Amino acid sequence: MEDEKLVELSLKGERNAFDELVRKYSKLVASVAFSKIGKMQEIEDILQETFMRAWTNLKTLRDMSKFSSWLYGITYWVCREKINQKSKGFVSLDGEDSTFSPPVPETKDEQNLNQQIILNAMGKLPGIYREVIILNYFEKQSYEEMSKQLGITKAGINFRLTKGRSLLKKYVKEGQANNGGKL
Repeated sequence: MEDEKLVELSLKGERNAFDELVRKYSKLVASVAFSKIGKMQEIEDILQETFMRAWTNLKTLRDMSKFSSWLYGITYWVCREKINQKSKGFVSLDGEDSTFSPPVPETKDEQNLNQQIILNAMGKLPGIYREVIILNYFEKQSYEEMSKQLGITKAGINFRLTKGRSLLKKYVKEGQANNGGKL
């Protein structure tokens, strides 16, 4: 179902329609949040806060066909607030504040080690570079889509991707060196 129809039904109080929007856009919100924050522990909170704000402010959406861009904006501001809280000395009550390090299963050790090295390298990237890499490679967005979503030129997208790839390559090599040259 098209976003416009789902938004329209949601505005009429049909919770299932909004649940469909949540299912459809959870991966995007999580990707944007990870690109901005870089900490997997924060993603669930950002997802919940973003969709809660979207639900309560849905009536303010002027162009129903622009739901994804509107949701991106909400995600962006939720992330900014989270960053600002941390810079003002607020800390998570659960005490988790390390960069993303998923557990590595014992099967397929080498493959898992490679994935770990890449994920750790992604976590080291500055947000502006991680963001475009995630949008381009994981969300499969074109330069034009990223340009509209991020509000920067295609040349800016190209620069960030080029710089991001360069840094990612550097961080992966560092990860390899620390793990006996494997990847």
